Amino acid sequence: MEVVLNTRPRGGEIHVEELARVLDDGARLTLLPGRYTLVANKAGYRSGLAVVEILPSTATRFVTVPLGEGYASVTLDSDPRGATINLDGVVDRKGTHYAIQV
Repeated sequence: MEVVLNTRPRGGEIHVEELARVLDDGARLTLLPGRYTLVANKAGYRSGLAVVEILPSTATRFVTVPLGEGYASVTLDSDPRGATINLDGVVDRKGTHYAIQV
């Protein structure tokens, strides 16, 4: 069966684990009937995962793997160690090497 693989948002790449192949968003490939694990990646987004069951058919199947919302992380260190860290009044921690996802 012909399958078209997409990511949402567009522009990612999809790893087909059972085939050990990485394909660009919009790629077309022929898959035999069976179960496939798809992992999508794109810079600035959390990885997406989809498990699809391909059944015998002559129709083209479109599969979209959604990516997670964008994220960033910040790591704060102080010198000397032990300083209080304030971030826009939201974070007020005593310590060093503090990490937060924003």
